[in-house]
Amino acid sequence: MVANDDSQSVEMLAPDTTGFYSSNLLDWVPLCPQLRDSAIRLYWIMRALVIEKHGPVRKLTLLQLCYLLPAKPAAPGETVKPSSLARIRSLLDDLTKVGLVTTPDGKQVKTSSRANASAGPLRLRINDRPFPGYAGPRNAFAALDSVRPAAADAATTAIRKEAAREAARKAAKKAARAVESAGQISGPHMEAGQISSPSGQISSPSGQISSPDPGSDLQDRVLPFSPSTQSSRSRPTPVRPSVSVGDRASETGDGGTDGRGVIEDQEKQELGPAGGRETASASAAPINKAATEKRSALVVGEVAVTMTPGMEVLRAIAAEVPEWTLTGSTLLDQGRTVTGMLAGGFTAQEIRHVLVSKPLPEKLTHSVGAIVGRRLQDLLTAGPASRARPIPAQSASRPERGGTNRPTPTPPPVAELQASLDAVVRGETAMRCCVGDGGLCDRLALPGETFCSRCLHGDDPVCAAGCGRAVTAPGAHCIPCVNADQHDEECPGHDEQLCGRPVQTVGGLCWRCEAARTEPRRRSESNWREEVAEATTAAAAATLPAASVAPF
Repeated sequence: MVANDDSQSVEMLAPDTTGFYSSNLLDWVPLCPQLRDSAIRLYWIMRALVIEKHGPVRKLTLLQLCYLLPAKPAAPGETVKPSSLARIRSLLDDLTKVGLVTTPDGKQVKTSSRANASAGPLRLRINDRPFPGYAGPRNAFAALDSVRPAAADAATTAIRKEAAREAARKAAKKAARAVESAGQISGPHMEAGQISSPSGQISSPSGQISSPDPGSDLQDRVLPFSPSTQSSRSRPTPVRPSVSVGDRASETGDGGTDGRGVIEDQEKQELGPAGGRETASASAAPINKAATEKRSALVVGEVAVTMTPGMEVLRAIAAEVPEWTLTGSTLLDQGRTVTGMLAGGFTAQEIRHVLVSKPLPEKLTHSVGAIVGRRLQDLLTAGPASRARPIPAQSASRPERGGTNRPTPTPPPVAELQASLDAVVRGETAMRCCVGDGGLCDRLALPGETFCSRCLHGDDPVCAAGCGRAVTAPGAHCIPCVNADQHDEECPGHDEQLCGRPVQTVGGLCWRCEAARTEPRRRSESNWREEVAEATTAAAAATLPAASVAPF
């Protein structure tokens, strides 16, 4: 009988030599709102280099991190480009702000942009938890619970917007169908080419249109011979809902209506051979000029009863720059706008400048009327220049621009400049040696002279202020007297001793008090120079015996 085997079963696994490792990452790291995707990836790479038993501190260089994090995705077999130093330094700054990467002491990491710093090792501590005070989500479940209300509101808003867009699309489609049905010219039961007028008058099949005017006013008309090509099955030309079916042909090229009906449109048709027949202009009745003038007045009166100021401005601009010409309903609409702008304070010069200062685009995608309307709207938004406050008076940057009646400084004449230059060349303005006493006088000659004051007057010149000090030229003042004239105050004294003499120096003291104030400094400088001289002499004496010994 075989005994029962109570030993445990053992599963034998082959060693894992594929090189695929794993590392743990807390949930809050990819959920942190302060981190970019590239920063999270760099942290994950650094975290994978940490071995628990060796501690969380690693030595890495900036260049090593550049090559560990690719700059962009690469295709299989393509050379991987490393990240730049600036990118790595920026990502480290993001990681150290939240506490994921710090120094070994737990402080924020500071990197340098110098070239030698990129190869230097950095001791980095890779942490798992953030700094105290982190307010972001700590796990994925808490993050999901916090975003559920916002996601539901966003979904509701998106559905509401989609429904509004669908309703607007249906309304626009319905309006387009209404416009198309309102613009139908010939009914399905009419003959080809028949057009009904607002009063119910129907033209003949040949395309002739009857007019409510008497026949005497139309005796100069030559009707076209080509029949209308419009049939009951032809697609009608779309028109505005406000335009009657009979006035369809009175539409202008700008999309507006001129209100003249079909009569003037037929007058504009070029008469020519139709169906192989010649025109009947040679055999037509003589033109009635009175009827023509009456009909022209009628047509003009229907288009524009009066020429408004805005229309006059636009017509003047068109006369100057023909490419800005407006006609028909566009001229009426924009003329009404310009008339209102003129009444609101705008000037004709402003309107002209805003229109013609910038030329029309080379490739027109809109009509000239639309461009005029947009530029006028921009000018209305800015407002008239007459309402702007005037520029305040500016302070003059130089004295001659102060706004006074003083004359503007002008340079001296050329002759005066040449004379002064010649005097300098001759040495008349320079201080020269005195030529007195047989050329042995050691004094300087007076300015513009060849002798000194002693050789000329027998004595040295003294200060004109009466102090008795010697000066360089007769009538001059000595320096103390000049300084005394500039300072009207009295010397306060030095070292708590009242003086009372006039101020003679820039420091607000007389010469005696100034000398007393600077005496300690002069004494200390003199002592320092003596000490330097003694030290120099001692050093020279110490090196003298060694230098006197012969080298052999």
